[in-house]
Amino acid sequence: MKFVYYNTSGTGHHKNYDAIQRMCRVCGIEFEATNSFERCKRGDYDILISVNCYFDPDFIPNVKIIYGPQLFAIPSGDIVGPLNPSYKNRAISNSLSQWIIDYFFEMCNNTFRVELIPLPFAVDTALFAPTEGVEKDLDCLVYIKHRHNSVINYALNTLRGTGIKFETVRYGSYNQDHYKHLLSRSKFMLCLDAHESQGFALQEAMSCGVPLLVWGVKSMHEESSDGYRFVYERYHPKNMLATSVGWWSDECGMKFYEESELEAGIKAMMEKWQTFRPRDFIVRELSERPCVNRILRAFELPEISDAKA
Repeated sequence: MKFVYYNTSGTGHHKNYDAIQRMCRVCGIEFEATNSFERCKRGDYDILISVNCYFDPDFIPNVKIIYGPQLFAIPSGDIVGPLNPSYKNRAISNSLSQWIIDYFFEMCNNTFRVELIPLPFAVDTALFAPTEGVEKDLDCLVYIKHRHNSVINYALNTLRGTGIKFETVRYGSYNQDHYKHLLSRSKFMLCLDAHESQGFALQEAMSCGVPLLVWGVKSMHEESSDGYRFVYERYHPKNMLATSVGWWSDECGMKFYEESELEAGIKAMMEKWQTFRPRDFIVRELSERPCVNRILRAFELPEISDAKA
């Protein structure tokens, strides 16, 4: 079996690119990356991942095609239109997580020419793993991404009031090694995050065995571009349904949505952080083989067993 990864502008999101390479390697699948549509049209492979370009599937009739996930933030273009039943089991669009499908259909009154299916990329569970022998000298690591200053300030002031020890990391301004080091020292992570299509940083924390306390969102209107200005005001009155954690179970930690629930959540996490098993969830649902098999199931192809990989 062979996957071809097609991106018109390079490799795209480096986490996605690294993950699909690793997924193929672990599962014994041949991998090739290209930015040439002419190369894609040769059809001498099994599955095409067209990261940021939609085209008529009939242009490449002999392969399975995954469009996305970097096609659009707001549904638009030729992919929007009546579902074509002839594309079933041959062409799909990757939504990364289920909430995005709900959001797309809220924003777009029409349907999509191909089926939308959530196909997340694998978390590097070998790189992001629990570190033995490191003292948990931080009660809490705070992860901040695109939330309003009022939310951030309230959360940090509440943490200070509890007397627990914490540090913060902000999206776009930390390096991976430092992040891993902070995770190894932390009992749990408080997530002040906006909408996440997949949320690698949160999933990497869970892969390290760090449970999450998520101050979640229910709408993309809760996202803030620079700490105070909301970026989706022009789309009112759409609800723009969203979530901060697209892949989740009770093993992973706790979620809440109201300011009044924060203090109780912190107290509960301090008492219960060792009872959660977030890494079990990540390994079972978001490691390489489950993510590859999710792709194969979407096309009704045979899955890869442990023995084959």
